[in-house]
Amino acid sequence: MRHKHDTVVEVSNGSPDINGRFERFNTKLGEGAFKRVYKAFDTFDQIDVAWNIIDLSSVNVDAEKQRIFRECDTLRKLHHPN
Repeated sequence: MRHKHDTVVEVSNGSPDINGRFERFNTKLGEGAFKRVYKAFDTFDQIDVAWNIIDLSSVNVDAEKQRIFRECDTLRKLHHPN
């Protein structure tokens, strides 16, 4: 749910099916070794979502990069009611 204190800092772009659909807020939800997760909003479905920013600059092993790409592809295809 969008709150008045949420500030949109980025809007999705790229392929036509996501262009402008998602809005990333300034609220960081978590962080890992190569990923930061922010609160975001799906303007089409009107639901909160997670916006992941992946930094591959610190990943030096090609096999690890391929694992990350596979995980991203799997998550992209996921259609879950929650």
